[in-house]
Amino acid sequence: AQAKLKEEQRLAQEEEKQKQAELKRIAQQDEKKKQEDYLRFLTLGNMAFENKDYPKARSQYEQGLAAVPSGKEIKDKMKELVVIEKEIAKADAEKQAVEDKYNSEIEAAEIAFEAGDYEDAIIAYNRALKQRPREKEPREKIKQIEQLTTRLAKEQREEATKEREYILLLQDGNKLMAASN
Repeated sequence: AQAKLKEEQRLAQEEEKQKQAELKRIAQQDEKKKQEDYLRFLTLGNMAFENKDYPKARSQYEQGLAAVPSGKEIKDKMKELVVIEKEIAKADAEKQAVEDKYNSEIEAAEIAFEAGDYEDAIIAYNRALKQRPREKEPREKIKQIEQLTTRLAKEQREEATKEREYILLLQDGNKLMAASN
């Protein structure tokens, strides 16, 4: 009976050793898979980073950190990525501010133009050009306003000339009438 008990204990110990070995093997495989995933996501993240696809790089790096949270290479890349993302956000904000200022100046110019205040319209279009120097629309509008004001000034001069001629004719007529009386 004691021999049988010793045999059962030996078998139980052997079974426990096999279970421990199997668990160790599984843990090693799991660790190996995590390391492979980490390296794969690091590589994919680096490729996206080099191509300036920062959202994709972030996603790949985050998946790599999910596999190996202590991964130094990815943590270092994530620090670089944060700096770049902040620079991009700042540049986007500045670009949006320029765009908003441009749109505001165009709107002011259009309102001034509609009100017949051509001088203020030209000033506002010039301020818009300072925001976006290569933009064609403000240049074209300024040219249109200058042509319009030139035409209006010419019409006013012609009208003033006709009015002077009319007054002179009236004066001549009055003189003739006074001379015939």
